[in-house]
Amino acid sequence: MKTSNCFVMNSITPFFTIIVTSYNQLDLLKKTLESVFEQTYKDFELIIADDSSNDGTVEWLKTLDDKRIKLQLNPNNLGIPLNRNMALSNSTGKFVAILDGDDTFNKNYLKESFEILNKSKSDILISNISLIDEKGDIKLNKKLK
Repeated sequence: MKTSNCFVMNSITPFFTIIVTSYNQLDLLKKTLESVFEQTYKDFELIIADDSSNDGTVEWLKTLDDKRIKLQLNPNNLGIPLNRNMALSNSTGKFVAILDGDDTFNKNYLKESFEILNKSKSDILISNISLIDEKGDIKLNKKLK
């Protein structure tokens, strides 16, 4: 794993690129990444785009050891749009899944997405969303067709 603005490139193209953007949200980011590593579908690369955090996030990210991880460590804060766009420009997956550093996937998110995308031959997939408070209570559960 390379820990600069350069990326480790894999020779095999993954089905998904997961882009996680983060800025000073270490505790939330840990939960976010846990939901990524618990995925039942494993064919993905993970670009973690840290936007110049100063809360220990960068030091923690450098301890992660997974060949699917590409770290994008911005030396200056770019803001969400530029940070995400930079990560998008470095993605190699057939499809991109965006996950902010304070969000999580359910454990079958990628598997279900893979099945839908292959069955429908779609170019884009918009998924359901649940808004959950800090206590774990669901405040909104939006099912999309």
